[in-house]
Amino acid sequence: MMGRQQRLAGIVLYCLGVALLSASAAIVFSGPFWARTYLTPLACAGILLTLDGLNGALSGSSLLLSDPGRFLGLFALSILMRLAFELMNFRLKDWLYDGLPAIGALRWAGYVLAFGVVLPTLEEARQFLETVLPLKKIAGSPFRITEGLRDTMVLLGLASLILPLVWPATLFPLAWGAVFLLLEPGGSRFAPLQSPLFDLSMGSAEALLSWCGAGLLCGVLWEAVNWGAGARWVYTLPLPAGPRVFELPLAGYAGFPAYALGCASVFSLAARVWPRMGVGERAAAVFAWTPVVGDLVVVPLGEHRYVGVEGAHVPVEQIVFVVAAKLG
Repeated sequence: MMGRQQRLAGIVLYCLGVALLSASAAIVFSGPFWARTYLTPLACAGILLTLDGLNGALSGSSLLLSDPGRFLGLFALSILMRLAFELMNFRLKDWLYDGLPAIGALRWAGYVLAFGVVLPTLEEARQFLETVLPLKKIAGSPFRITEGLRDTMVLLGLASLILPLVWPATLFPLAWGAVFLLLEPGGSRFAPLQSPLFDLSMGSAEALLSWCGAGLLCGVLWEAVNWGAGARWVYTLPLPAGPRVFELPLAGYAGFPAYALGCASVFSLAARVWPRMGVGERAAAVFAWTPVVGDLVVVPLGEHRYVGVEGAHVPVEQIVFVVAAKLG
């Protein structure tokens, strides 16, 4: 589906999403209380369809229509990632669920839908922000991603993962940045074109800002939905909460951009590396980053040599020679 048809289909999806959001608002303000039990899946589906429709109408890129296989992959990956955080919450005890349906099948169906739409919605929000905001114009200074930087990020990631489990009452916020710090070093090497860190090293802040913005945008929308829902999550933070926006303390919204960056790292590695590697190679990609190179190209970079061999977007003056090579 291309061009005009794609944009028309996007308008249809947008209208469907707005209809679901309108129905959700009607349930919150004038509907029966039992209907609010099922508000979260309904409203989250509405948010996803609205964003997907906007992307289809504005840029002709609809995840649901153009690449349903990718959508399903993101949906499944999102469930696994959310379950990992739910497992961590057994120790952190930062939130619990209240008012869930008594029927087990309905409760688990709600879990699957609510958990599964997180990553696809973040991806839709990222695309939307890149379309409507001039993020490409925001530039920084290029830098080289050294092995020392990667090692430092991994150490910080391990600390952000372990320390909250040891002292959950005070260090629980660190957990939200652990995924990005642990996986982004591997993502910047093996999936650089989808890596916020690599994009930043090239002097562009677009990926970083779009993912952080998507996290904050979706976080506000999800918290608004949770505020009106009958089946909801309730925060049980061990520290003084301070001012709240909906159910979440204001400072807690900083966790959404960090979580979105972690989703970006997980997605980039899963999409680029996992399908092409065996089990052992996948472990090496995350923990050791052993180089695997096919068709090694040696090029002179002239004045752009400071970006190192990972500069995928730098001007190439002349290819000297190409050799077949496989390392690692």
